[in-house]
Amino acid sequence: MSYTNDSSQSSRIVTIDVMKGVLIVGIVILHLVMLSGPFNYRVVPLFLQCVYLGLMCFFVVSGYFFRPDKSFKENIEKRFKQLLVAIVIVTLVLSTVMYLWMMVWGKAPSIDDLIWTFEYGFGLSELGLDPAVIYEKPICLVAITNYFMWVMLISFVVFYATAKRVISDKRIFAVAVISLLVVQCILAGYFRHILPFFIHLVPTGIIFMYSGAYVAKYHIIERIDALPMRDLKKWIPLPLFAFAAAVLVWIFPDGCGYDLMVFGTNGGFSVFTFYVESILMFVVYVYVCAIISKIPLVSSFFTLSGKHTLALTFLHGFVAKIILVPFYTFTIETVFPSEMSQTSLFFLSLLTIAIILIGCYLKELAKKSTAKRRGLAATE
Repeated sequence: MSYTNDSSQSSRIVTIDVMKGVLIVGIVILHLVMLSGPFNYRVVPLFLQCVYLGLMCFFVVSGYFFRPDKSFKENIEKRFKQLLVAIVIVTLVLSTVMYLWMMVWGKAPSIDDLIWTFEYGFGLSELGLDPAVIYEKPICLVAITNYFMWVMLISFVVFYATAKRVISDKRIFAVAVISLLVVQCILAGYFRHILPFFIHLVPTGIIFMYSGAYVAKYHIIERIDALPMRDLKKWIPLPLFAFAAAVLVWIFPDGCGYDLMVFGTNGGFSVFTFYVESILMFVVYVYVCAIISKIPLVSSFFTLSGKHTLALTFLHGFVAKIILVPFYTFTIETVFPSEMSQTSLFFLSLLTIAIILIGCYLKELAKKSTAKRRGLAATE
């Protein structure tokens, strides 16, 4: 069976931008709230566990736009450079800026903390230990999502090298997904060690990228995006998938511990239910965001956020900590101050998102202005 993916067309799908925006806004808020508590304490209600599964949607969407007509080099080149450069800048430059900013306020830790921050950002910290028993983080840490970006970067390399063959046949796809689930199950259940660049989490990333490329064959997102709002019968899958996901999460809690290599309460075998729950929630997110995309002002906000996902991902920890440093003292037990109320942290999240988006918007205006001046100069 031949494989073509028309969903990788140049025109953007609004629902996907909205979905990425919804997810990253949710991640920023959850990070500021959840990471203000001790690392050995992560109790999350059922609703937020379902929401948390949306994290895997970033892998699924990345796979959804796979271009089989391009070579491995063409597919990987832009993404690899984009992610690697961002990781380096955030880890080295922004962490150093944070250290100097803390020094200005007389709150800088020892230089060893900055070195530890560099090691953590490059996935070279606490190697060999069980990720679930790491209860400390560097004080200067701003690259709080680097683990996810390393997983995505390495997953892209494997995915682009193999996707065309894997997605060409449903039997090969099934074998590949099951095999990777078994590998992740073994790593999570019987080989719980932090590996360089967080590669102990890579099998999961590849699995969801394969899944995204496979569902793209059936144009799932485009079909949901095109559903008429008044035809309620066609929206029946939304409550059905949401109910199925909620029931599964209730029976097999995921625990919101992907970064800890904790996929649920049944050890490594939780990987299998985690995968099913995540796919169910992916469909739920697509339906919900298809609805949101029809609401003008709300859609515009999340579309803007979705177009600047990388900026929000990499910068939110830095911006939030820059704001808080003059008023609070940071420790290695939490990323954000534990004495702040959840209400305060929620509004700090909104302020952080606003600052980053305003910066992105101004950058876009500057680019347009520069392009316009060059165009005028060329015509003279």
